[in-house]
Amino acid sequence: MEEESINMHQKVFFNDKEKIAQFLSLSSVDEKVENLYFCDSIQKIFSHELPDKSHKSEVESSKLREEGNIQFQGSNYKAAISKFSAAALVAPFAESGESRSFSLALANRSFALLKLGEHKLAIDDIDLAIEAGYTEENRYKLIERKAKCLANTGRIKEAEKSFNEALKYLEFSKCKDAEKQKIKQNLENQKQNMSITINNTLTSERKQSLKFELQVSNPKLPAFSDAIDLRYDDVRGRYGVATRDIEPGTVVLEEHPVAALLKPQHNRTHCDHCFSKASTLPIPCRSCSIVRYCSGDCRNIAANSYHQHECGVDDYLETFNKDFHEGRDLGLIHHRLCYRIITQNKLGFYKENIDNFTRSNNKSGTKKWERGNICARWLSKHV
Repeated sequence: MEEESINMHQKVFFNDKEKIAQFLSLSSVDEKVENLYFCDSIQKIFSHELPDKSHKSEVESSKLREEGNIQFQGSNYKAAISKFSAAALVAPFAESGESRSFSLALANRSFALLKLGEHKLAIDDIDLAIEAGYTEENRYKLIERKAKCLANTGRIKEAEKSFNEALKYLEFSKCKDAEKQKIKQNLENQKQNMSITINNTLTSERKQSLKFELQVSNPKLPAFSDAIDLRYDDVRGRYGVATRDIEPGTVVLEEHPVAALLKPQHNRTHCDHCFSKASTLPIPCRSCSIVRYCSGDCRNIAANSYHQHECGVDDYLETFNKDFHEGRDLGLIHHRLCYRIITQNKLGFYKENIDNFTRSNNKSGTKKWERGNICARWLSKHV
């Protein structure tokens, strides 16, 4: 470990013995942070010009969407879905969060899903297309499609509401009055006949998934059940003791990780937020094409917390890893995970909790607390 520290000092300070000695002579954590932050090797990384890796293209998205339309016209719905998904992944977004290309790709994909009887997935795509700014003049078609999907899943009241919404958006259509009247009558007829034509047994046939969760949390450690008492001794460290009889299948511990990271080899197949398989219907980040999500909800959670800071900065971490860890995969993953832990909270959170971060508690953590101390000071000053 000591040899590893020496090697790191040599890399950070370009083997300048005077600068290494100066750093080692510093007694204050704050001074060490300042010294590291302004050293040449770190500043070199910050000055690194990032290449554009967004891979977003209006032209490419339009091309893929047209290829999907050809597959759709030939009733090759699965192939069409694949093309529409590819079009969605490369569709550029405006700063407002809207995207014409994305909305059209998802709208077309929802139609192919409807043809395959995938009503729930089609509804999700329709909602995302509308969120991305699907054109108002044709929105009635999309909302009518959503109403059909809702009806086919037994959600009659929601379907009726969507048919009414489609009638409202029909007013924005540019079709002629006579054609508009026909469409209006068709929507009214569908709404009236809906309860007759839809098999309502779908609702009763839905299976409720089993949900396991803590019944009552431990007052001291909320991740544990109140049926567990946490204790500590020098031999065993921390351990739990049951305070009462516990029935088989009872959840005694439920805790989400502070942060979790998807390995790069799974970026194209799994959701970057919840890690579930993204299947053939991925939802992209609005700014980059590197990560993908299983739903709009996962994308929005990531975008509103850590991914807004991660998006496009991987090159900084790759450069740091190359310079100081010989490009090892484990080193890069370690730094990316640390970065995600940091970016989940705003700077104010770290400033308010600086004392908690720098306080050592051997009963709940490692004695080697100084690195955490340095990180906390760094965050409070430079994040």
